[in-house]
Amino acid sequence: MSRTVSILGVGETGGHWARDFLAAGWRVRVFDPYPEAEGLTGIRTKIERASTISSCVSKAHWVIVAVPGRLELVQTVIQRAQAEAPRDAVVAVTSLADSIDAIQSSALRPGQVVHVGRQDNGGFDMNVTQRNSDDFRQEAVLALSEISAVRTIGADYVPPVIRDDAASA
Repeated sequence: MSRTVSILGVGETGGHWARDFLAAGWRVRVFDPYPEAEGLTGIRTKIERASTISSCVSKAHWVIVAVPGRLELVQTVIQRAQAEAPRDAVVAVTSLADSIDAIQSSALRPGQVVHVGRQDNGGFDMNVTQRNSDDFRQEAVLALSEISAVRTIGADYVPPVIRDDAASA
């Protein structure tokens, strides 16, 4: 069973995240109130478009909140997503117009909320607080490492087969 990422807001930033998760083999569901969201160019047939936040996040392992960086809007979207998503879903906010503490402050489960940013070199930044457990941080880093590897190496990369037997010596 593939993992699911739900992306709330598919402008330019949300579209980049959708492409990253698609390339890594994740199921991608998106919600955007605008029918012609600009971040969907070239991937409309590869993603699932949800008509509500609730239907978008209902089975998500990750929720990417890629809405404009107004704190009240970000907090409202986080609250709505956490009310409908599985309890263990990671909620990753892409806008850091405010501190991660402020973003987590009104969340239903603050320890499940992080800030993530994409780096030009294929990597990611992740901001956490003491509210995020070590286990949660490790799981989040593993998922981002997977996405980063695909961004850096390319989705079509196949690792070489290394044989460890006498015939290959």
